[in-house]
Amino acid sequence: MTRPMRSVLFGLLLVCATLAYGTQAPKYIFLFIGDGMGFNHVEASQIYAEKVGTDTGERSLLFPTFPVMTQVCTRSASHLITCSSAAATALATGEKTTNYVIGMDAKKQHGLKSLARQLKGKGYKIGIITSASIDHATPGGFYASQPDRSMYYEIGVDAANLGFDFFGGAGLLQPRSKRNASAPCLYDLFHQKGYTMYRGMDAYNRSHVKDKVLLFPTDTVSGSLKYALDRSEKDLGLPDLTKACLDNFTETAKKGFFMMVEGGKIDWAAHAHDAATVVTETIDFDQCIRLAYEFYKKHPDETLILVTADHETGGLGLGNSDTNLNIELLKY
Repeated sequence: MTRPMRSVLFGLLLVCATLAYGTQAPKYIFLFIGDGMGFNHVEASQIYAEKVGTDTGERSLLFPTFPVMTQVCTRSASHLITCSSAAATALATGEKTTNYVIGMDAKKQHGLKSLARQLKGKGYKIGIITSASIDHATPGGFYASQPDRSMYYEIGVDAANLGFDFFGGAGLLQPRSKRNASAPCLYDLFHQKGYTMYRGMDAYNRSHVKDKVLLFPTDTVSGSLKYALDRSEKDLGLPDLTKACLDNFTETAKKGFFMMVEGGKIDWAAHAHDAATVVTETIDFDQCIRLAYEFYKKHPDETLILVTADHETGGLGLGNSDTNLNIELLKY
């Protein structure tokens, strides 16, 4: 279960080293973050897949089979238990910070330049994908520098100004500023910065304009995508967003790309102690990784896939015997 985390450590060190010293970097980089996804979340989902199977027919998760693994300590600069913004900042920049801070140092004195921003400066296409809103803590850690993760409007301004190529998620939590009534609506600001917003896959697939994308659900008020357990075929899902971004970059990213994909609602389900939803969200997250793996098989010498969690949520425990776990009952 620890394999993905070593991949993150090795991968981020490798990429940072190549940026610093000029040696050859991977051309295609995927960073998958299962928010709140501890070891037992993965183990429970693996056992469920073996016993029940997934909606797409697999009897195993893919990412635990990856060849390189380790585990990491996720404490922040201020707490033994990190929050998502501090964890995302550490993953994105290599520097620990204080809980609730996003993209700044622990004393909130200066912004930190993320790996995604560095790669953007080298000509890579950058995609930020999440099952939460794009201004949430984990995605924000890769582009924003704000003293508090709840400053959603300001985080959104950072996103618009930075000019990453593809944002996919549940929209924006705070399109208008609560501090400045004359500040522009974020959707207008994104439009001014050259973004095209699509509501749902039908609208996205009908358009030929694919430069600087915002891809959101047709539901304009939700703060997240629907849980995989509740999703219908017409609802936008995390695998849809991942595939849309990957297809876009396959056509347009001549110098390479970096994609961060967050399974953000694994964390939410674990906060609620909802085991069935934890499992289905983790399996849904694995489906996104399978898309990257299919791409990797076509470009094995140029592709790096990293899978990790930012922390564990919920204190999930499993029984010590297959006879008393009965995890297959979660399908009901």
